[in-house]
Amino acid sequence: MTTKKRLNYIDWAKAISIALIVFGHILPSGCGPKTLAYAFHVPMFALIGGVLFSAPKNFAQFGKKLFGMFKRMVVPYMIWFAISASLYYLSKEKMPDIVRWSAKLVDGVTTLDFKQFIKFFFFYENATLWNDPLWFMPCYIFLSVLLLCFLFATRGNRIATGALSFTSFVTVIVLDELNVTINAGEVKNIFGLKNYFLMLGFLALGYAIRPLLDKCYGAFKGPKSNPILYGSIAIFIVSAIFCLKHNKYDYPGGYYPLSMYSAAYNGLWQYILFAILLSLSLLLVFMLLPESKIAGMFSRNSLFIMSTHYFFFAYDMTFYGVIKSKWKDIAGTAGLESWEISMKLGIRDAVFVLVVYLVLFLITDLLIKKIPKSKYGFELIGIK
Repeated sequence: MTTKKRLNYIDWAKAISIALIVFGHILPSGCGPKTLAYAFHVPMFALIGGVLFSAPKNFAQFGKKLFGMFKRMVVPYMIWFAISASLYYLSKEKMPDIVRWSAKLVDGVTTLDFKQFIKFFFFYENATLWNDPLWFMPCYIFLSVLLLCFLFATRGNRIATGALSFTSFVTVIVLDELNVTINAGEVKNIFGLKNYFLMLGFLALGYAIRPLLDKCYGAFKGPKSNPILYGSIAIFIVSAIFCLKHNKYDYPGGYYPLSMYSAAYNGLWQYILFAILLSLSLLLVFMLLPESKIAGMFSRNSLFIMSTHYFFFAYDMTFYGVIKSKWKDIAGTAGLESWEISMKLGIRDAVFVLVVYLVLFLITDLLIKKIPKSKYGFELIGIK
């Protein structure tokens, strides 16, 4: 980064992308907002991550940045993964399935294969319903380290990083055409080969175009009648219209919006193109938005939201669940009565979840101001 000052357009972009992820996980498949959100919310999140990257100049800086990644991402992920796995283990509804998928037959007796049992949690195989968004974290952490190593090796060369982005996208398109995968066609869990190439492409692209974004941001210091603004709005609208018609996959059981982690694509290169156009055009629009404390809160806590928001859905802790008194015992069934029922209900519940997060972050800020040392405890679980 050329400056340590927070960029308001980055805060807006991260806040909007994480909000779209929350909305996307509760809106019903088939509705326009979910289809559009799934077209670019994760790619934009990864793109922003690349924009915020800086190349280490020596081994000392490399080690410092690597330690920062561990502290900022790995520790919170491990904590929330342990909590999620433990609650999944306790779930009366899920436990029989876990045992069945992790069982082995020895001398005619079915026993639990402990190694397979651990593998089940680590890979999120077979049942990705439980805290599903955690697939994102190991993928993002691994690729962040990979990109950091690449930038160190190339001394932060942005042309080389742009070439890496292009190569990653070409590779995933070729793999898709050849139907190559390493997990039986499911590109959703953490070792989904296509997922890694896709996300690496967007991460590298973000770093490569950072100087161009800086120039645009500088140009936008002037009047808000800047023609680039209207151009970016037009690009987003046109891309969204074509995306809504194209980014869907029809199958006998219904209709599913395509996303970065879908197992099927209606033309992968078109998906990548739409994701780039939608993400970049929105970034330009966000450059003209005023600084926002709320956007900043959601931005710096976006990975915490990614890791935890499914708890609201898995245990029916939504607005619908409250007013209908459908609370579930924490060791009971998953209880997803309000999940993907209707667009109206999904929007209401997602807004409720985001408001709860906002209240949590405001309270956290007050506690840190009163007790400065408490920030270290909050950082362990990803709250900043």
